[in-house]
Amino acid sequence: MKKLLCVFFLPVWVFADNWPAWRGMDGNGICHEKGVPIKWDTSNILWKADLPGESASTPAVWNDHVFVTASNGEQHLVYCFKTDGALKWKHEITGGLKVVRGGEGNSACISPVTDGEHVWFKFSTGHVLCYNFDGKEVWRTNLQERYGKYKVGFVISATPVLHEDKWFYQVTHEKDPYVVALNKKTGKELWKVRRETDARNECEHAYTSPILYKDGDLVQLVSHGSDYVIGYDVNTGKELWRSGGLQTDPYHKTLRFIASPAAVPGQIVVPSAKNQMMISVNPRGAKGDITKGKNFQWSIPKGTPDVPNPLIHDGIVYICREKSGIVNAYDAATGDEIYTERIHGGLYRGSPVYADGHIYYTCRDGMVSVIKAGRNFKLVSENSLNGEAMTASPAISNGVIYLHTHKGLYAIK
Repeated sequence: MKKLLCVFFLPVWVFADNWPAWRGMDGNGICHEKGVPIKWDTSNILWKADLPGESASTPAVWNDHVFVTASNGEQHLVYCFKTDGALKWKHEITGGLKVVRGGEGNSACISPVTDGEHVWFKFSTGHVLCYNFDGKEVWRTNLQERYGKYKVGFVISATPVLHEDKWFYQVTHEKDPYVVALNKKTGKELWKVRRETDARNECEHAYTSPILYKDGDLVQLVSHGSDYVIGYDVNTGKELWRSGGLQTDPYHKTLRFIASPAAVPGQIVVPSAKNQMMISVNPRGAKGDITKGKNFQWSIPKGTPDVPNPLIHDGIVYICREKSGIVNAYDAATGDEIYTERIHGGLYRGSPVYADGHIYYTCRDGMVSVIKAGRNFKLVSENSLNGEAMTASPAISNGVIYLHTHKGLYAIK
């Protein structure tokens, strides 16, 4: 009887998610835990770890380990904290720090990924580093040295994804864009394919990240950028399908994509940029060019998010505009608008996440707005951490929200 009572009174968040990558356990920004904080101030802060400089990377969390990147103005830094806030290890990574857009971003912006045994860090310098959980380096490489210099206006900022023994990455830039799969344990190339596109001018440049589309036993690598979203075979790199429908008429020469797609079984919602179109496609059975074909579900002509990713949950697509604090909800099946509302005004760089019936939106000025999920808009709370700038998305694990600001890493419960 005592044992039953003990189980009954355990906190509901004891059945915890890890948050192993930028968009969480399933790669879709969804946390499955209950009892996640929806309102906080300084009294909710479990701990804060000071960091020496800016980075837009979202923390990766696995059990009692938290990984994050930072910069000190000259170098790139990688950190491993314990979930009690204690620093377990850190490393300085050589290579000049590149700062872009007047300090809005830098080459330490890419989020780490982990599989519970190792953690991988990628920087816009081309460096890729794999460590075990004790901080011992397992392997390193530099994609620019292996495959050629990056040719992009700002910084290559794609976050890698993992699947089985593979570490995937995309480089969407001028002349020779590619998608590559490395052996995650050794760094050895498994396959590399040219990412075919007829995009031109600035449209060749994309700052998006690849995602995995998972539908039962079906797993595909999805790469978005340079006017197209493309599905690849994860084992061979063979192109399976592609969709356009993201350009304007006449051709928009500066339509460079930043926001990445969001996926659920039977659907991938694909943003474009600069308040232009957003489309939805169904990869099931897709082959070849599916633009406007039977696998093309719907298109919205205006209002795409420019930087934050879309979020799909319970039949609703949530987006947040980059500059206005306007959030939209669309019916996932039809693309019909459900509502348009305004939350806190400002620049939005982080992507929304879902947890326990709520959507979390992070503004660059540090404000986190929480709304009720569903077809009726309700602003639940607005929460700030002393006005510290933040361009990372939240990470949620074991009932704790981790927020990476430009000054530190916060744990909130």
